[in-house]
Amino acid sequence: MHAANDNNRFYILDSMAREGDKFSMTWLRNWLVDYHLAPPRMAANDNTPGAMPIEHETNVYEPDALGLIETLARDEHEGTSNYSAATHEAEYHLRRYRTVKKIWPTAVYDAQDEMARYLDAKKAREHLGGDSTILDMATDIGVRYRDIGRHIGATGSIDTLERHGKAKLKSVIKKFADWAA
Repeated sequence: MHAANDNNRFYILDSMAREGDKFSMTWLRNWLVDYHLAPPRMAANDNTPGAMPIEHETNVYEPDALGLIETLARDEHEGTSNYSAATHEAEYHLRRYRTVKKIWPTAVYDAQDEMARYLDAKKAREHLGGDSTILDMATDIGVRYRDIGRHIGATGSIDTLERHGKAKLKSVIKKFADWAA
């Protein structure tokens, strides 16, 4: 595998999939989807996200040579050559950007569900304490069991770090599953 792609993998989830550990994978997925600490996607009192959409304007670089070609053709046809560099710059910059309006969010979120998810995430993190960091690490790209082993203070060879990290992660997943079930 190339070094550039080395940190773009979910090593822990890949390992669990190879082992067939569906229990751990299911609870890590639940942690990632339902217990992340991202703020709620809607205001607490807003159950109609389509009522007041948020508009974002972006400028898209889109050079338009058609006008320049038409002007040059007209100049050549009429035998005039009044198309100066200044005219070119002015016309080019007028056509250079166009404004695109996007409505965000594109998906509809229920504010009550989002607030409940956020409050549950906070409760779960309070219950787990520092162990919540281990679940965050396990669902992150490029993290291996040895990184969790180092995080909990294990020392020794890479195999030792891997064993300690894996054992700690499994115990935290069990603790989380018992609490959430």
